[in-house]
Amino acid sequence: MEQDFIQIRDILAAVSGISLVDEDTGQLEAMLNGEESYPIPFPAALILFGETDWRSFNGETKQKGTGTFTVRLACDCYDDTHAGAGQDSYAELRQSLRKAVHQAVNGVVSDTSHRPFIRVKSRTYSLPGRIKVYEQEYSYQTEE
Repeated sequence: MEQDFIQIRDILAAVSGISLVDEDTGQLEAMLNGEESYPIPFPAALILFGETDWRSFNGETKQKGTGTFTVRLACDCYDDTHAGAGQDSYAELRQSLRKAVHQAVNGVVSDTSHRPFIRVKSRTYSLPGRIKVYEQEYSYQTEE
């Protein structure tokens, strides 16, 4: 999984407009809770590997895993996007960045399993401090 993280990190680092690409260690939550943390420049792409389900094959010594990882694109929303504000370009920019993140990751073949990363879920939500998060979950397969 470490190799997949590095591959995804490097892919996202090449997406124009992202200021930070890092492992998701709860930086957004720490910032909101006033905990000590390094500053997060926005937009930020944070990568978190979730559960992996394993099954054995070739006797009991080798295993295949199917799991998920999440990319959270966090953007500050200090721009004014209400009707009549004339700043619709900020909302359009966030959406184009979300789409660029997805296009950069979805379908890319994993260096470790030689199978593609496929988006399985997405959601959007807001955090206090005018932070908007575009969360996209991808499935992957691996062997050990």
